[in-house]
Amino acid sequence: MKIPDWLGQPATMTGCVCCDVSRGSFLNKTLGGLQAFFVETVFLEAEAAKDGLLQRVDPRVKVSALAGLLVLLSLNHALAPLIIVYAVILGLAVASRLDMTKFLKRTVGPAIFFSFAIILPATLNIVTPGRAALVLLSPAKLTVTYPGLEFASVFWLRALTMLTATILILRTTRIHRLFSALAALRAPNFAVSTLLMAYRYVFVLVGLIGNTHLARKSRTIKLGADGVERRWVAERIAWTLNRSLRMSDDVTDAMISRGWTGRYARLPGSPLTGNDWLAAGIAATAGAALIAVII
Repeated sequence: MKIPDWLGQPATMTGCVCCDVSRGSFLNKTLGGLQAFFVETVFLEAEAAKDGLLQRVDPRVKVSALAGLLVLLSLNHALAPLIIVYAVILGLAVASRLDMTKFLKRTVGPAIFFSFAIILPATLNIVTPGRAALVLLSPAKLTVTYPGLEFASVFWLRALTMLTATILILRTTRIHRLFSALAALRAPNFAVSTLLMAYRYVFVLVGLIGNTHLARKSRTIKLGADGVERRWVAERIAWTLNRSLRMSDDVTDAMISRGWTGRYARLPGSPLTGNDWLAAGIAATAGAALIAVII
């Protein structure tokens, strides 16, 4: 019996389940993204468990300080306070022993991507009149103005600072302690319960998607055309949506039958230590100084 030609070809797969002969296939890209999601989750838990500066502070203090900082930053319209606050946040990240390369990648990139679509039109004279800094279209008198550049700088740096502060708290706090802190600070119970359930069951859905794609890959000798692969991935997206809706109904019925009342049952928190009160005092002092600068 003659051996099929494809059996005689050299294997080009690596040890990673996300790699394949066809590197550009949508199937492999989806598996690679799922694997990266789980790796990032494990990495976040490892960073939150480090013996860094902010890891030793009670989550209730950190969440309260973050909420106050976000409010103050939203009221600020000057560039100098934003630069100082951003520098302090980066210093706290270093003191918390975070991987600064990944930390900056997770903050600077999204801030640029989501902010520039809003702030770029604001730099033009048709939105923000003022002295021209750069002439784009001379006959139409379309220019970039100095007031527009100043507004764009403040807007982008404020968004970057807010995002960096939020990511810093998330990376230095274990997720279950974060939810307990939100409940202890009297955050809306519906919001806390919804966020907790979404966080838990996203892993169930991601695992389900990964198993589905891996089952398809393990039964595929040769991938089809890109159009065929795209249609299959689109069908799996619709199937996952329907499956998640059914799962949400089943989980809700199961929780109600077991006595769930809609309230997040948090573990009793320990009292604040001296270091926690010291951190709260420093945060309050810094907040008062920022208020004085803003006013």
